[in-house]
Amino acid sequence: MKKEYLDFRVPHPKDVVSLDFETNTLNMYMPFAKVVSVAVSRTIKGKIVSQYVDNPIKIRKLLKSLEQHQTPILVYNYGFEALVMLTQYSDINLNFQVDLIRLVQQEATKWPEKSFSLKVAVKKLLPKKYHGYEDKLKNWIKKNIVYTDVYGKKKSPNDDTWGRFINKGPDELLKEYNIIDTLVPILIYQKIWDTWFIEEREGLNDDEGFTIEEMSFDHIIYLKKCERLARAKIRGIQVDIFK
Repeated sequence: MKKEYLDFRVPHPKDVVSLDFETNTLNMYMPFAKVVSVAVSRTIKGKIVSQYVDNPIKIRKLLKSLEQHQTPILVYNYGFEALVMLTQYSDINLNFQVDLIRLVQQEATKWPEKSFSLKVAVKKLLPKKYHGYEDKLKNWIKKNIVYTDVYGKKKSPNDDTWGRFINKGPDELLKEYNIIDTLVPILIYQKIWDTWFIEEREGLNDDEGFTIEEMSFDHIIYLKKCERLARAKIRGIQVDIFK
């Protein structure tokens, strides 16, 4: 077994930086694709501190700093973040170590929504004050944005399509949304760490939590799979990056 498989351990929540990109399209392999902003959150002396950057030069500077220190990165949906890095910042090697969407999958299969979305995870795992954190930006987009569909008809975004127009929102709403998109993953990860991780497998069923070793080994395989699928999408191969 490769040494990296033996050495890797998912990091403690206090050691990670939660990162989230906002872009002008989900199809990051398209020529017009670009990063609009990036936010990061981390725990410093017991408090979560966030940073937001929407200047291309400063975004690159922030990412280079994270690369230099090889800071453990937490994301929600590494499949997309891998696409962003491979298409926009292929010269930067960030230390992605935790994809929160992978951690909630086991529990999410029991939820009526059968959804792995961050919105649902927040609703299920965090206090009510965090529920609907996306509503202000979503409602603005639904009210103010009009687009032309493939049939030439004018439409307004709905609850399913508003996310395509995040970059069209006002600067202050985009900033707030981007930052909270990095804040809530840290809070969820902390809860998972405190309540789902177990010390020993002995005496427990396979579906009763998971050990650090089990999740670490799973993550090594999962993150590499996401990277391979992202590279395939860039080459034009149609894949479902979530399967």
